[in-house]
Parts: sequence; structure tokens; C-alpha cells
Amino acid sequence: MSILHAKIHFEPSSIREFIGNQTAVEQVIRHFHSRMKQSHMPIRPSSLKAIMVYGPPGIGKTLLARLLAKENNLELLEISAATFESGESLSKILLSIDSTNTLYGKQRMILIDDLESIISLEKGISRILLDFIKKTSSLVYITCSDAYTKNLVSFRSYCDIIEFKRVSPSDILTLLKKINQVEKLQIPEGELVKISEQSEGDVRAAINDLIARNSNASRDIKKTVFQALALIFKSKDVNAIKSALSSLDVDPEMLRFWVFDNVTNEYSSLEEIDSAYSKISRSDIFSARIIKRQNWKLLRYAVDLATLGVAFSKKKRSSKFTRYNFPSSINLLSKLASKRKMRDTLAKKIGRVVHCSAKEARVLLPLMCVIASSNQDRFAERFGLTQEEITGLKEYCKNKKASW
Repeated sequence: MSILHAKIHFEPSSIREFIGNQTAVEQVIRHFHSRMKQSHMPIRPSSLKAIMVYGPPGIGKTLLARLLAKENNLELLEISAATFESGESLSKILLSIDSTNTLYGKQRMILIDDLESIISLEKGISRILLDFIKKTSSLVYITCSDAYTKNLVSFRSYCDIIEFKRVSPSDILTLLKKINQVEKLQIPEGELVKISEQSEGDVRAAINDLIARNSNASRDIKKTVFQALALIFKSKDVNAIKSALSSLDVDPEMLRFWVFDNVTNEYSSLEEIDSAYSKISRSDIFSARIIKRQNWKLLRYAVDLATLGVAFSKKKRSSKFTRYNFPSSINLLSKLASKRKMRDTLAKKIGRVVHCSAKEARVLLPLMCVIASSNQDRFAERFGLTQEEITGLKEYCKNKKASW
């Protein structure tokens, strides 16, 4: 059983099955029902506030919003850092929310997920979201890690704030025992206790650890990168793609190279190709932000854009056979690295003989090519070069169009 499958399979189907934070959950439900009544009024009451739920990751903040929408027959619209490309596109999304009715006349609920990540994307997004929260008659549910950070001070006046704490080890242990029994994992109870205590109240992390400890876990049916690419390019099954990615032992950066280099092998429509490369470009922006801000919460958006974003760029599924190529950029980088290493080795050895630094010796390499051409063996002996290094110098001369 894959980690992704386990998380989906054992997610509560109703609020009654929700694990931990029972007092906070009841508080959210009370506030939620109060807002449902207020949102039905002809004129939006000034007291209509958003619900802001904050706390550490993996405790069910987002899950609770989805369960509330499901049990109250609401249309749920989710806004996260991956759902828009700029402040302008976010404004258009929010404008359309209040200017259009739902398909079947349902009430609408807006989930603003991971508020800190959203407002960190671009200056001005805080103001756009605040203006929306103040005016909308839709139910607004916000999740964040810490409601009392400086960046969120302007939001607090327009939200009822409810804290979610880490789930107790005993509650997590109960869930792990259930998974262990149903999936027949046969993991000793002592191990389950250890996992529940080490999870630090993160239910999601506990499930991941449980499945990872099972020797018959998802990696028994490990999918190759080629199988993952086939799913990305030929299907729109979100669960299947995510399941393949969860068992794939490839770095997210490398995966993006694989997808990037194979888009034109699979897609023929210019519109599909343009859309796919646009998603990959957006993914690259998120990766740069991760490095710059050390905000690893953004990684899920980078991966989703480069995989699911590309998958949903196609208009229709293709059944043709496609040969996927190893990323040419990786091959090129590997060759360049090898050439640089050879150049530096030559420069170091030559610099030692002519009494200069390796950096200065690099400038002399074209001249050395000319000198070596007259007597290769004598040159190799004088500078202590191996046959491989002489061949490397020849290749360098050829690239630099120097005489040999």
C-alpha cells in the first residue's frame, strides 16, 4: 500500500471520525453554522467574519474545511499558492466568485489554504485578499501555521481565530492500530507506540512513517520514472499520478528535467505544449522561492505544477507509444562538468611546472596545445600528463580551434 493511498483510504469521511482537537472542532462548527445563517441574509452583515484556523502541519486544518463543505452540501472553492500566477489573476478569480452563482444554487465556501505562503508570493496579495474577505457574502475558511505573525496582523480583525494543537500520541496510536489491523501490516505494537510518540502530533507524518516501516510498502511495486512519465502525459487520474510519484526515487528537480525534455515527444498541439511549458516555468519559480526563502512548504506546489499541471495541459488522452528520452540538459551538464574537471587538472599540472596559478595556466592552455603538437610524448613527460590528459588537451584544442 502506498503512502498516498493510505492517507486517502484512512482520511475520515465525516467530522465525527475526525481525530484530535475536539474542543476546537466544536468551536469551528459553531462559528461555521452561525456564518451560514448570516450569509443567507439579503444584506451582508458587518459582523460576518472569516474563520481562521491555525496550528502545526498534519493535524487536519484543511481536511476539516473539506468535511464541513461535504456535510453541509456546500460548493467548496480552494485557493492556494498553486491556483493563481499573479495578484492580477487572483483578483480575477475572486471577482468571479462573487459575480457568479453556483451551478445548483448551493452556498459557496472559500478555503484559503496556507495563508502565509499565499501572501509571500507577491506584494499586494494581502490587500487583494483582505478586500475580498471584507465584502464577500461567501463563507471563508482560512488555514495558516501561526495567526499571530506580523504578516497576518491586518487579517486578524476580520477573522474569528481558532487554534488547533498537535494531536495527542494516544489518538494517533488508535489510528495507527486501525491501519495496522485493516492493512495486515503486522507491525508490533511497540513500534506503533514509538511512531505515535515520534510524530510530534502530526497525523500525516505518523501515517507516512507507518507505511514506510512496513517492508511490504509501496516501494515493493516501485514505478520507474518512465511509468511515472507515461501516467503524467497519458492520463488525468490525480490519485494514480500522485501514487506513482510517492513511490518514485527521483529528486523533484530531476523529475522536472524529465518532464520538460519530453513534453514535445508526447504533445503535438501548440496549445498543449505552451500550457505544459507554462506550468513547468511556474514550477521553476516556486523552486527558486524555496531556495531563496527556505520555505519548503512550497515544494508541493512546485511538484504539482510540474506533474499534474502538465497532465491537465492536454486536451485529450493519447494512446500512442512514446519513447521517453533522458533529459538532454542533464547529459549536457554532465559533459560540461567532465570537461571543466579535465581543464582544471591540466591547468594545475601545467601551472606547477611554469610556476603560476591554475587560474593563470588556464589562459595558457591554447599555447600549450601548439607546443604539444610538435612532440606529444616529450610534452607529456615534461608536464607529467597521462595519456587520458593528453587526449583531453587535444579535445580542448579542438573545441578552442587551436593548432595541434
